[in-house]
Amino acid sequence: MFAFVVGQYLVTELDYTAIKDFLAAKTSDTYSTDRFRQAKNTKKYENAGVKEKRYSRDTIRIMTMTLRAMLSEAVRDGLIHKNPVEGLSKFYRKKKKDVAVKRSDVYMPEELYRIEDVLLSKRNIWGEAYEFSLLMSRTGMRIGEARAVKESDVDSDKGTIEITANIPSGTNEFEDSGKTMHVERTADMSPELIAALRAMLARRREEQIKSGRRSAETQWLFRSPSGGYFDYGWFYKVWKRAQAIAKVR
Repeated sequence: MFAFVVGQYLVTELDYTAIKDFLAAKTSDTYSTDRFRQAKNTKKYENAGVKEKRYSRDTIRIMTMTLRAMLSEAVRDGLIHKNPVEGLSKFYRKKKKDVAVKRSDVYMPEELYRIEDVLLSKRNIWGEAYEFSLLMSRTGMRIGEARAVKESDVDSDKGTIEITANIPSGTNEFEDSGKTMHVERTADMSPELIAALRAMLARRREEQIKSGRRSAETQWLFRSPSGGYFDYGWFYKVWKRAQAIAKVR
């Protein structure tokens, strides 16, 4: 089905709408289990009978990631300028805990704002959890992308952030765009995010001067106290606590 539907298009004709419609259809489509009976000639499959089953989220995610990888190569080869699979994260989210900090596809805007308000009010306890949340919610970054942002990627004067790498919460290993299906792109920052990041960096410098100690040498915009990767496990617990305080389910 994948080849029959998508194969009708030239690669230059595959746009966001065509791929979104294809994946959206898959969420309600079914497939016959008869193919498994033919592939595995066992009593288990012979006695099970033919059934129509829906595609699982993981199956649709694999379809999406396959398309993303193929079209990334098309971008590198100069056949298309932009990968049309970008922006379809709802079809390939991996982990439930990653879903917990997504923005409008999980929370209504007013719910998200209430949680962010709690994070902001608890800054003296939870540090930069508010700014990290804001980075994702205002740019659409995935968790791994937000963890991999470097200070040098941020241009507050232009209001942009370069997204060039990924640090998945599952593997906790740095992946640049040359080693993964991750696609480099530029995200625009809202005035709110620009102001928040500028204030955050200013506080860091002020705290460093007051303490008389140099901060840990690191390139990351968000980092652990030792200068390593930002601890997503810690942030997840903080987020869930803020969610409870904000009374958002």
